[in-house]
Amino acid sequence: MPLGKHRTHQYPPWRKLLWLLALLLVGNSMALADPVMVSDSPASQPLTARLDQLEDPTRQLTIEQVARQPLPFTPVATDFLNLGYTSSAYWFRLRLRNDLAYPVERIIEVEQPYLGRVEAYLPRTDTEGFLYLAAGDDLPFSLRAVRHRLPVFPISLPAHTEQTIYLRVETKGAFTFSATLWEPLEHGRKDRVHTFFLGAYYGFLLILLIYNAAFFFGIHDQTNIFFAGYVICIGLFQACVDGFATQLQEWFFGGLLVEGLRLRLVFGNAACGMAALFTRKYLCLQNFCNRGLSVLAGVFFGMAAIAAIAPTQTVARISTYFMALGALPGLYASIGPLRQGYRPALYFLLAWSAVVMAVLLNTLRTVGVLSPAIAWPSVLHLGTVVQGLFLSVGLVARVAQLQQEKEAAQAEAERRTVEVSLSEAFNRQLKQANEELNQALLAREEARREAEQRRAELEAANARLMELDRIKSEFTAMLVHDLRSPLAAVKGTLELIEEVLPGHDPDLLELVRASQGNVQRTLDLINDLLELARTESQSLTLDLQLLDLVPLLQQCIENTRLGAPHPLTFVRDLPPTLPAVAGDSRKLERVFMNLLSNAAKFTPPDGKITVTAREVAGEGVEAGLSFVEVSITDTGQGIPAAELPFLFDPYRQGGQGKKNVGFGLGLAIVKRIVAAHDGNVTVKSQVGVGSTFTVTLPCWASKVGQTSLAAPELAGTGDSGEAVFT
Repeated sequence: MPLGKHRTHQYPPWRKLLWLLALLLVGNSMALADPVMVSDSPASQPLTARLDQLEDPTRQLTIEQVARQPLPFTPVATDFLNLGYTSSAYWFRLRLRNDLAYPVERIIEVEQPYLGRVEAYLPRTDTEGFLYLAAGDDLPFSLRAVRHRLPVFPISLPAHTEQTIYLRVETKGAFTFSATLWEPLEHGRKDRVHTFFLGAYYGFLLILLIYNAAFFFGIHDQTNIFFAGYVICIGLFQACVDGFATQLQEWFFGGLLVEGLRLRLVFGNAACGMAALFTRKYLCLQNFCNRGLSVLAGVFFGMAAIAAIAPTQTVARISTYFMALGALPGLYASIGPLRQGYRPALYFLLAWSAVVMAVLLNTLRTVGVLSPAIAWPSVLHLGTVVQGLFLSVGLVARVAQLQQEKEAAQAEAERRTVEVSLSEAFNRQLKQANEELNQALLAREEARREAEQRRAELEAANARLMELDRIKSEFTAMLVHDLRSPLAAVKGTLELIEEVLPGHDPDLLELVRASQGNVQRTLDLINDLLELARTESQSLTLDLQLLDLVPLLQQCIENTRLGAPHPLTFVRDLPPTLPAVAGDSRKLERVFMNLLSNAAKFTPPDGKITVTAREVAGEGVEAGLSFVEVSITDTGQGIPAAELPFLFDPYRQGGQGKKNVGFGLGLAIVKRIVAAHDGNVTVKSQVGVGSTFTVTLPCWASKVGQTSLAAPELAGTGDSGEAVFT
């Protein structure tokens, strides 16, 4: 990988230049942090609080820009950095000074093995430039600077020198960071101790796996299978967290590499799903809890499947909360059996309490509540070990209790056998009834399977229809977008021809003007199709502002009056002011212009169009809220009742609409724009009388009359007035 080149998203060149210019303008006020003095002591030196950090939102900065330009680095000033989920890359600057009389070798260790990519830039002593080293969970193990589960970088400091080292970190998961400077021999000792404990931990999980497999083959209890599956999934999950993901993949699969975050999400969710199945079987739950845990297991297995194919950063945010809360239903489910005297439930409660406590302690350490100086990361390993011990004892207790219940059941069966022997005739009748019941159950099961198969077929067909609808919307948007530019050019050419034609050929001029009209109608159709495609693809964006609809309605009425195809009477029943609504003025203008244009189009000459606006109070579940209601009434031919349910569907026109120019898109666009404002549009019509379209929009304030974001005040509503213009 070339020096200073990183995997990046593409951004426009102007955006990069503006961002770099902003960094340069503020960068001169930032000072370097004090250098870290390298000592001859073998003890480790924490580095995190001594680092300077720089956020790179575009992930475009190179080492040359970072090292040679005055960029706004800020001190970290904490021993454990937690930035949550972020799409930015971060640069860290470290100054090391060796005042000793001899050169020293040191190792910089980043303590988070699950970071996606960690790059180090070490200054060269022989030439200018930097030595590039890379590590991280997204990098193949064989390509790391040092083949180690953690990102580690060896450095060499000559005597009486000072060096500035840069680290660049980028990850899709939660961004936590801490670094330590180690003497090589002491780092090796620390590694051997950690390796020993990790080996003991995974050895313990292997023993648990063999133990439960032996139990299953001995007593054929599915509980042991579910527990063994949980042990496998939690072991693989913990191996990924401990930084062994890429190493294990190279060992077993060669060149195949799946990013560690994706593996953690798959195995973590699968472990939670196996835990839910184990809980259901171990506690012998019935009814609601049994079904609830089955559904929970299905959710976790579904999340594991989604994590295998979906964008990892999105799934990671959701899975974090799901997995953190996954143990709570199991703890709740164990309370009932424990109250009923089911002793294995006590071991279950202790086991899951240990895991919950471990997760809580690790979370408190991550957010900085607990001191990072203590080896809190090992608490997760310790929690699963304690959980495994308690559950193993609980399984033995469960087998003992089941054996007691089995013996009691056998004694009860013997007593019942004596009783049943006295009534053989009754037994024959009961047997016959049981056979009939079994047949009924078999028939019911067959019907259930057929219903499940039919449901699956319907779901698949529905998914296909939704996909076809999405493809149609995208194709329509692409088509109209590609047609609009050439048609605009044709229109401009026709206008230019019209300017030079007067005095030449009147017939040709009339033909050009007819062509202009056709092109304009085609452009109007394209604009309507593009607006409809945006609303259908949920890409409609609103520039929300606090609006008084009265001036907007006045302007729309005046524009419609001036462009009406024949003389009409416009009646305005508008108050001086209305409560403010949060809306996009351009989109709402489109709504009212569409409704007024339709009214003008379908109202005969000398007809009347009435525009009414008022404030109304909510009713029922909307009690206490206020709304602005705008009604547009015409005296046209009216709409048949059979056409009203389909009036707002795309490409649908009423009988009278088919006699005019139009494509049936205007009302569909109106419906979607109003819905995007959390409003509603309705229509009432009577053939031969006219139609009324009513748009209802919620007021911004919860109290009637409030029109300000900052200071709610009650404003006067004013007196309604009526003005007539023709």
